[in-house]
Formats: sequence, C-alpha cells, structure tokens
Amino acid sequence: MTEAPPPGPHASGDPSHDTAPRRQPGSAEPRWIPEETEIVAAAPARIYNYAVGGMHNFQADRDLWDRIEGVYPPARRAARANREVLERVTEWLSTCGIRQFLDIGAGIPVLGATHETLHDLDPDARVVYIDIDPIAVEQARQLLRDHPRAHAVRGDLLDPDHIVYHDAVMSFLDFGEPVAVVLGTVLQFITDDATAAHSITGLVEALAPGSLLVITHATPDPDQRRRQEVAYQLFEQHTPTPAVLRTAGQLAALIDPRFTLLSPGIVTADQWQAEPGGYHHLRWLDGQPAPSVLAAVARLRSAHQPAGDHTPPAASPPASAPAAPEAGAYTPGTAQDV
Repeated sequence: MTEAPPPGPHASGDPSHDTAPRRQPGSAEPRWIPEETEIVAAAPARIYNYAVGGMHNFQADRDLWDRIEGVYPPARRAARANREVLERVTEWLSTCGIRQFLDIGAGIPVLGATHETLHDLDPDARVVYIDIDPIAVEQARQLLRDHPRAHAVRGDLLDPDHIVYHDAVMSFLDFGEPVAVVLGTVLQFITDDATAAHSITGLVEALAPGSLLVITHATPDPDQRRRQEVAYQLFEQHTPTPAVLRTAGQLAALIDPRFTLLSPGIVTADQWQAEPGGYHHLRWLDGQPAPSVLAAVARLRSAHQPAGDHTPPAASPPASAPAAPEAGAYTPGTAQDV
C-alpha cells in the first residue's frame, strides 16, 4: 500500500474544495451539497478525509485538522493506522466468506473504503454506508453512482432500528445471512457508555449468527496524553460532535455479550493480526509508538453456542490468506489489554 500523501494544496476546480458557506438554491456547483446546507463548521467525516490525504473537504475542515495536528502530531499516524486496519479487516473478512457489509459512520467512502477494498476480492459483495452527515451521504451517493453493489443511506447510530429496518438497507442486505457491521471510529462520538452499548445491542437483534462486528476507537496516548487532550478539546470546540477516548477495557464493556471477541482481542491498530515482515505488518510504523487507536473484531454467536467457542466466523480462508484468528473472551489485565 502506498503512503497517503500529506495534506497540502488542493487542485482548483474540484467542487469538493469549494469554500463557499452554502449552496444556493438552483446553483450548479457543488452538486453534492444539499440545498440550504450551512458550511460554517468543520465536520468529522471531512476532517478525517483530509487527515488521510483526501480531497473531499472544506477550508474549515483543513484549518481545524492542521491545528489539531500542530498540537498533537501523532493524530495523523492514528488516522492512517485506522484506515489501514479497516482495509486489512475487510480483506480478511472477505477471504472468510463474508459478502455483506454495513459500514456505520462511514463518512466519505474513498481512499481504501470498504467497497474499494472489496472490488478485486469479491466484486459481488454488497456494501451499505451509513452516516449522519447529509453532505457526506450526498457525496457518497455521487461517488457510488457507478457502483451498483454499494449504497449510502443517512442514519444515526443512536437510532439503530432506523438503520437496520430502513427500506433501502433491507432491500440491499439479506439479514438472514451474516453481515459484517463496521463501526470505524464512530463509537467515540457517543460519549455516554450506556448509550453507546445500547446502540450496539440495538443492531444485534437484526443480525444472523455468524455476523461480525468490527470496531476501531480512539484511545488514550500514554506518551502524549496532555497534548492529545488539548487536541480533543479543539475538536469539541469547533465541531458539533464531542468525542471521548476509551481504553480497551472500557471498549470491551460496550460490546454486547452475545458477541465473542476474536484473537488477538482489543489491541492497537498496528497489532491486529500483525506479524513482523508479514502481510499485515505496518512497516511504516517501525520504530514509532503504537497509534492511539484500538481495533477489534467480534463474532455473533448462535443462541446455543457458548461463549469462548472457537468456531471460525465463516468458511475457512484459502491457504494463501491470513489464518483465521481464534475466538476467545476478552479478559482485562491480559496481554490483550492495552
């Protein structure tokens, strides 16, 4: 995988770089901004897009990210590690036979997004992207117009029933078969633990046994905690969405007990299925501290399957693919606890 280019000057003429405060009714550009939408504040989806080298963002997003990175330089390393671990998890799930993906809090699906990662692995795999930001959803629909097996729907993780029972989602995904639910750095925007746990539980009722839950989440940086806190204060002051850092133990407490965490458990993004010199090793991180983002994959058990059962999540992958991790319950205080 090539390194994402650093944020920098953007090509002129791209509507995604329009810095006008709103789209006027009847205007031709930018087409993907809903009419009467105010662009007065940065938004998480567009900030993240800029952080990983994307082009679908506005000046407010770029300015805020530059300030955040200035205060806390490892923020960019965490953003990149998050994007890459989601790609690796998607690849692995595809080799295990998962063909349906519900990506919640997806933002703008570019730069290794789920459907892009799956394109060469399984062109028949289906992906539904969910986001609360109407601009991100409209942008996603524009980007996906030539991808018949990927779709974008506006939804809020705080209302899981609206997501899983949305007509467009139900017509696109078969919930009688396993679905991979991807929660990529979205739970951190639900600051109340009970509410975050309820959101996950609300998804479970619609899922078939064997479905997978993929989570990434920002976590405290033990080396630069104060700088990280200042960066998150900037984020909270200048966006409509507060965020929270959680440890591995705190994240584990949010996961519905009907899920079984798969090995290696809840780890920093660079440790998920990482083997030095191997397929999943993030070579660009060599010699650097671990990124301040956690990653975990869990499988939904059937009603008669006990916790800790080591049944693989789907059909065994081919010999050339990474080995399927074992299932096991998360135990705080073990090597899985970071």
